[in-house]
Amino acid sequence: MPIIGTKELITCDNTDFIHTGNDADRSGFILSVPVFGQDGSLRGSVSAIMLTSALRKLLPGSDYVIVNSGYGFESDQHKMSTALAADSRAFTAPDPNLIYSEVIPLSLNDPRSAWRLWAGFPNSRFDNNMDVQSVRQFELAGYAAVAVVTLLALACWYAIGRTMTMQVEAAETLERRVEQRTAQIQHLATHDILTGLPNRGLLADTMDEALRSLRDDEKLAVHCVDLDRFKPVNDTLGHPIGDELLGAVAKRLKQHAGETAMVARIGGDEFVILQLLLDGNDEAGVLASRVIHALSDEFSIQGHKINIGGSIGIAVFPDDGQSSETLIRNADLALYKAKMEGRGTCRSFEPGMDARLQERRQLESELALGVKKEQFVLHYQPLHDAKTSQLTGFEALVRWNHPRLGLLAPSEFIQLAEETGAIDALGEWIMRRACADAAKWPQPVKVAVNLSPAQFKQQGLSLQVAAALAASGLLPSRLELEITESVLLANNENTLNTLYSLRDLGISIAMDDFGTGYSSLSYLRSFPFNRIKIDRSFVSLMCESSESRAIVKAVAELGTTLGMTTTAEGVETEDQYRLVKENGCTDVQGWYFGRPMPASELHTLFEQPEALTA
Repeated sequence: MPIIGTKELITCDNTDFIHTGNDADRSGFILSVPVFGQDGSLRGSVSAIMLTSALRKLLPGSDYVIVNSGYGFESDQHKMSTALAADSRAFTAPDPNLIYSEVIPLSLNDPRSAWRLWAGFPNSRFDNNMDVQSVRQFELAGYAAVAVVTLLALACWYAIGRTMTMQVEAAETLERRVEQRTAQIQHLATHDILTGLPNRGLLADTMDEALRSLRDDEKLAVHCVDLDRFKPVNDTLGHPIGDELLGAVAKRLKQHAGETAMVARIGGDEFVILQLLLDGNDEAGVLASRVIHALSDEFSIQGHKINIGGSIGIAVFPDDGQSSETLIRNADLALYKAKMEGRGTCRSFEPGMDARLQERRQLESELALGVKKEQFVLHYQPLHDAKTSQLTGFEALVRWNHPRLGLLAPSEFIQLAEETGAIDALGEWIMRRACADAAKWPQPVKVAVNLSPAQFKQQGLSLQVAAALAASGLLPSRLELEITESVLLANNENTLNTLYSLRDLGISIAMDDFGTGYSSLSYLRSFPFNRIKIDRSFVSLMCESSESRAIVKAVAELGTTLGMTTTAEGVETEDQYRLVKENGCTDVQGWYFGRPMPASELHTLFEQPEALTA
């Protein structure tokens, strides 16, 4: 039978127990249980330590007991209450009401060797012990620490959550900005920056989509719109005014095109209107007329009153083309036809127009080559004194000796030269040739040379003229330069400076086609011209219209008052000559006195002064 060894007091420095203020005060019972084999021989023992001094510190009084129910052992020290100790069975299982209750097996081979330590019975004075209170305080401190750590964790969680929220908001803001910027880029890619209208690419896409969705009873009209006198505005008033004018034109086009039509700008002063036709082709003509009328109204840009107008070419699906490219090309051909027939008009596409466009393109390339090869010649029309019929000078008029088309008048290529930029080289050649021819004339009469408004964009125009005079040896007083009032339309400082620099050379300046513009009188005040040339449209009606005679007379009197010579253009009959002379014109020019002729034929006028009329 196992026996219980003697109780010995030992020190257990490595025992893990509640700290009581003295690490060395860790004493207890050593319970040694021998283990015997089946033959009765001693095979070994199992030992356990029961702390005592620590229990005494924590549980003063008889508030703990060590029990072995299997052998009927109960510690004789510090017994619990009699009622509890009398019933050993009360200690056979752990009690949840006790502070500590544990079964400690001392022998694995003996089922009766289960020792139980019971401590802190409910009626004990455990709660009043100072160490226990310290433990409780430690526990409370631990709870507080847990609470603080929890709060810190919550704060960290809030901070992390806030940071993540801010990151999400920043990402959403960035995404919105990217979307906005992408939309702006897409808008810029599909719209004209200056006017905000759809550009050529979006126009083509919209047309393709519209053509696919049209029903059988629907048609689509394409209007190509071109401004008639926009280039002189750019040349004289400057590009900022021209840009603002284009914006005003775009607004006016959208206003008159209506909600169901689309207006696009495809370049320069060219616009396109897409119109859905529900009641036949007449709707296209009605819209075109409305737009032309709207563009003919005056524009007010930065204090300038500007009149331009527009021409329109129309192509209709499916009659004039099946694709967007074909429709736009055919509408452009119709537009070219409208501009060639007088501007401010509308023309619909007709078969055969493509051939005329090809002819124009070929003429453009031939013009550049013609300037390079000097295929041009000058013809001279005489000017005479109105009272004496004496020869006073010649106006140089250029002709193109075209190798394929023959001799072409200025009306057939000058505008093309201005549009393509060939006018600069052509104008310089005309100046040099006219000065060289005039220097050879036997009489010191004047030679008049026309200047295009486009030539005033050159910074060195006055130097170019001075070089022509120097190369020919012609006196500056014998050279007269004719300009139209469109040159002064902008009242541009550079233009005026150029005119004054030309006057300083000793050259005369004449205003050509006087009376056909909008504010000629103000131009006479802005620059002191030497000559006013009254447009042929007034002279041709003098015999039939008293109003025309009154205008000619008023201009002649104005010229006399301002000290300017007045020349009546387009005098073709004796009656016209008599009337311009009677109404005060100082010079005359026209077929009645002589048609334009090559320089080689001018000798007859110098040799036979009496042969002055045709």
